[in-house]
Amino acid sequence: MLIYKDFPMPPSVNSAYTGKERRVKSYSYSLYESTLEYWCLANQRTIKKVRSHYSRCKMPIAIVLVFKFDTNKILNKSTKAKSAIKELDTSNRVKLIEDAISSLIDIDDSYFFDLLPMKRTGKNTVDVYALDLTQDIDKQIIEIRERYARSLLDIIDYIKEWNEKSQAITQKS
Repeated sequence: MLIYKDFPMPPSVNSAYTGKERRVKSYSYSLYESTLEYWCLANQRTIKKVRSHYSRCKMPIAIVLVFKFDTNKILNKSTKAKSAIKELDTSNRVKLIEDAISSLIDIDDSYFFDLLPMKRTGKNTVDVYALDLTQDIDKQIIEIRERYARSLLDIIDYIKEWNEKSQAITQKS
């Protein structure tokens, strides 16, 4: 299992569209690209290690992406909101990370056979795991889930509390 820790959070693909109908693509990701370049300079050693491993093997890879968002971006504080969870998805950020990882490890993204995105609380970065599919994939994924279990449990606890407060306010009305 190879990992890139604190990979820069890509912008949402939704921000790639402009125009009234949101159909015209406008890839203005210069800020993300410069952030990515800075990250690459700071993490050259890790990049070389991952690249040397995967450029030789040319085997299918599983990618696990742990999106770590600031708590305020994931959870609503106000019980007047429709839900405890804000509308913030990870799927519209996946393609940018796939492309970035593909170029970093110098392997075509057609080798990415499994993809598992997770949303957790953290510091607005992404932890990227490249898993060798010739190894016990289930064991590797369980290990990753266990690393981030506390964050998920905190989110679940918050949602339970939020729902109880919201119901109590509704019953008083």
